[in-house]
Amino acid sequence: MPPQPPPLAHAPPAPPRFDHRLGAWTLSRPADVALALTDPRFSGGPAATWGFCRGEGHRADPAGAAAERLAPAVERTAYVLARRIAARPRADLVEEFCRWLPAGAVASACGLGYAELAQARLDAAGPCAARTAPRERALAAFLRAVLAAPHRWGALRADPALVDRAWTDVLRRDPPVRHVLRRTTAEIRLAGATLPAGAFVACHLDPYRFHPAGPADCPAALLARLEAAHGLRALLEAMPGLRLLGRGGLVVRPGAAPA
Repeated sequence: MPPQPPPLAHAPPAPPRFDHRLGAWTLSRPADVALALTDPRFSGGPAATWGFCRGEGHRADPAGAAAERLAPAVERTAYVLARRIAARPRADLVEEFCRWLPAGAVASACGLGYAELAQARLDAAGPCAARTAPRERALAAFLRAVLAAPHRWGALRADPALVDRAWTDVLRRDPPVRHVLRRTTAEIRLAGATLPAGAFVACHLDPYRFHPAGPADCPAALLARLEAAHGLRALLEAMPGLRLLGRGGLVVRPGAAPA
């Protein structure tokens, strides 16, 4: 079983070192991490992911064509879900919105019914976009951050064009993946250390140096942004006075009077 890196979000960058507890070399300096992500002497380990991207079997989509083809399905699904929630006295956005929007958009685009969501796959965009769990978590974190601060909700309600900026800001503070696990295919000298062939390497991703959504050409990263934008706009339109109930979750009161 590959090592599981502990949280290192606030650890200062350091030269490569072997963590005996982890059973892997750890990289935190941006130049070292960039090398491990791009040098062919490093391969994707069993848990290789970056942001929303699986890393292996990835089909680059620089123009965002695959994600854009899904935009109408994402928008339609978001508005259907938001209107269903708006009629209730309270709702859990994690269970009733965030876990349905990514898979529901895929199902809608594929012409499937909601009963077939478990079998839905987005073959046109590859395995990254078919893997919805990271996007569900990121969407929940995004909505929680917006709703936890009424001034943010008010600002986005007044100017929906700010959604993209808010999405990037939340991803940097709460990225879907903080580490990439790689494995050496040959002995590598790096910053005075010798990494043997076959060694696990845990790369800490600084979200201000490496975009927390993952590679810019990954369909899943583009799709996650679409889901956040259309999801928030649907909620803003259907429930302008949406408010959180309590702390730590996403249970909301849809029918609250607008602020």
